[in-house]
Amino acid sequence: MKRKAVSCLETRAQNPLEKDSWSYIEVPLAVVEKTKADLRNILKQTETGTPEIPVFATEHVEMLMREKTLAQLSERDKS
Repeated sequence: MKRKAVSCLETRAQNPLEKDSWSYIEVPLAVVEKTKADLRNILKQTETGTPEIPVFATEHVEMLMREKTLAQLSERDKS
């Protein structure tokens, strides 16, 4: 069952996203370091440099988000 309150805040990509559009990567804590290493290797192989793409643990993001109201989470960045 999809919850309306949360689903209205999510956007699912139909096609792969270009690396330039990534603001961060969120993965389980257990694989943060592996994800960082994989990202570095992928960028080396494609010779696209090393952009500053933060990798966050899902558990940490959830802890931060629980401190915000649904209204705050749904606000768009005005910049």
